[in-house]
Amino acid sequence: MRSSRMFEIMNLLIHNERMTAVQLAEKLKVSKRTVYRDIEALNEAGVPVVHFSGKDGGLGISEDYKIDKSFLSTDELKSILVGLNALREVDKTNELNTMIAKLPVKSREEVIDNGDTIIDLSSWFDDHPLRDYISNLRTAIRNHNIIIVTYQVKDGYSKREIEPYRLLFKYSAWYMYAYCEEVNEFRLFKLNRIIKYKILNDKFIVKDYQIEDIRLLFDKQYFNLDQQENVMKVILKYNKVDEAYLVDRMGTQKFVFDLENQTISFITGDMPWVVNFLMGLEDKAKVISPLSLQEKVRKRINKMNKLYES
Repeated sequence: MRSSRMFEIMNLLIHNERMTAVQLAEKLKVSKRTVYRDIEALNEAGVPVVHFSGKDGGLGISEDYKIDKSFLSTDELKSILVGLNALREVDKTNELNTMIAKLPVKSREEVIDNGDTIIDLSSWFDDHPLRDYISNLRTAIRNHNIIIVTYQVKDGYSKREIEPYRLLFKYSAWYMYAYCEEVNEFRLFKLNRIIKYKILNDKFIVKDYQIEDIRLLFDKQYFNLDQQENVMKVILKYNKVDEAYLVDRMGTQKFVFDLENQTISFITGDMPWVVNFLMGLEDKAKVISPLSLQEKVRKRINKMNKLYES
């Protein structure tokens, strides 16, 4: 604990040049006496922390002492702060607040207000269970706890025993990368489809995997791009008046917009998924090809019409 605090003092003095004992005590949430004891220990370790007098005086590292100030640049610290603030929106633990407080940025509010990027991963609703999900799942991942989840599938619900490894935010949704005991392989579980979960005290033995495996699994599981015989290129036609809605709804990463011809194209291998997805676009886009997809959408529309015939 003390060695960690001494490193924080050193890091703060590197980036701020001069700080009073009161400022250091407030930053570290300790007494001035503790600060002076840590500074004495730093001096004994060969880091000359001295007191500078005058208007801009205070504690600082001796100007004759050469030290690498490239731990983190100001811009690097700003980027880290933006990322930590984004994660803090969905994690209620004090760990992130403590981490942010340790960053030697003179005015964190100024960094956020004047920065060029704001990332907010939270829900529009304050009482949304996402905060508890993220916080609890992160704890389970760190502690290697097995989780029992009740998960929504196509035909109803499935109870799974999973080993959680990573949380993933992609395409406006949260996923958990976990090893599923039922199928004996890694899967991505969409958090919105987890009806309930229970974190067990039982631990699991960590299995080897690569970060690239997660990206490949996303394409496989949600686009079926690994099964070449099922892969198809979908082309949609839309009216100019609906363009803004469609760009906002679909994004331009997986979906290619031809603004001149007012068409959208993308690759998928999952027919059921794409039919459901297109139904969500309502009357804003029409399937041009393949004709097999066009027919399935037409049948789905007819089926819906029958629900309201009476």
